[in-house]
This record gives sequence, C-alpha cells and structure tokens, in this order.
Amino acid sequence: MNLTAVGDPSVASTAYANSNQVAFTPILDVGDTETFTYTVSDGQLAETAVVHIKMVAGDKAASAGETMSLSNIGSSSATDVSIQIPADVIAGTEQFSMVFDEAALTANAPQGFAFAGVVFTLTPYEDGTPMPSPYALDKPLTLTLVYDDADLEAVRDGEAGLELHYWDGASWQTDGITIVERDLDNNRLVVEINHLTEFALFGTDGFTVYLPMVVKP
Repeated sequence: MNLTAVGDPSVASTAYANSNQVAFTPILDVGDTETFTYTVSDGQLAETAVVHIKMVAGDKAASAGETMSLSNIGSSSATDVSIQIPADVIAGTEQFSMVFDEAALTANAPQGFAFAGVVFTLTPYEDGTPMPSPYALDKPLTLTLVYDDADLEAVRDGEAGLELHYWDGASWQTDGITIVERDLDNNRLVVEINHLTEFALFGTDGFTVYLPMVVKP
C-alpha cells in the first residue's frame, strides 16, 4: 500500500507526500481546524480518507502509549519533565491525548509548604475534544521531574520534602499522587498520577517555634 496523493489543506497550511508519509506544516491559530485528504493505493484499488487537525494551546502533546519529554521549564528554566502514558490509560474506545502547558502559580501554597518553582497543566482530549478537569484515568501516568536546585530557594527543608500537588478547583491536594522514587543525589522525583488537571511542585516549609520558658520561684 502506497501513499499516492495528498489534497490541499482547507486553511493555509501545507501538506504533501514525502517518502510514503504525509508531511504537514501548520499555519493555524489556536482553535482552528485544518482538513485535508490523502489517497493510498495497492496498484489496483485506491482509497481516499480525510484528516482533521485541530490546533490547541500548549507546550507539547502526546497520545496513549507515548512518552512526553520537556526540557528547561520551571522558574529556573532548568527543570526537565518526562511523562509515560500507558496504552490503556482509559478504558473506552476514544482516542486519548493530552497537552502539557507550563503555567504560573495563581493560588497560594498549601499551609506548611513553599512553592518549588514548577507549575503546569495537563489537559486531556478524547477524540480531539477537550475534557473537563480533574479528569480521572483508568491507569496512572508516570511523571519524572529532574529539578534544579535554583527552584528550591524558597523551600526551607530542601528537596527531601518535595511533593507534587494538584488543584481540585478550590485547594491543593495530594490524593491520587503516589511517590515512586525520591533520588536526592540526582535531583529526581518520580510519581504516579491518576488524574489530569493543574499541578505544582511544593516543598515542606519547616520552621522553629520558640515557646516561653516558665521558671518557678
């Protein structure tokens, strides 16, 4: 089966056949949908199909069964993130994908914690349609953070108390987030997450309480 033809995109992008693959260069705004056709043939019969590509805001996207990797994020622009997405991340027949988007911290850190420089959103899509968050997964994602010490300047207890929290719409929470590995020597934190929403990295913010000393006469 060979790729024999690629139609002109409907908006302003370009698409063409290249070594039996479609080479697509988008010229779209966020929210636009591009449509084009492609034709394959076995030399006797030919079949034409339509491709729909929708542009969404974000730093990177990945689908079920893939690993997403990003570099130079966080306040220090030196933190790396990788996310492993299992093939059966959702039980339905819908095509799953998600978009990573670095964000700014818009809510105060939870009591007893300080912000550790990393905040991002994971937006889920089913068959190209964005889904509301928090979005529950049937199989957890494995997320690895390789952080930079510069992101921990506000964390009094240092990296030993780092935790990933998620925003439930009202407050920061940790349920559904499991720490798999804490590698202090290599500045690495590995967690499993079972839902998608906004996430932020915090560290325990220890402090000393001085109590008055009472001396009996």
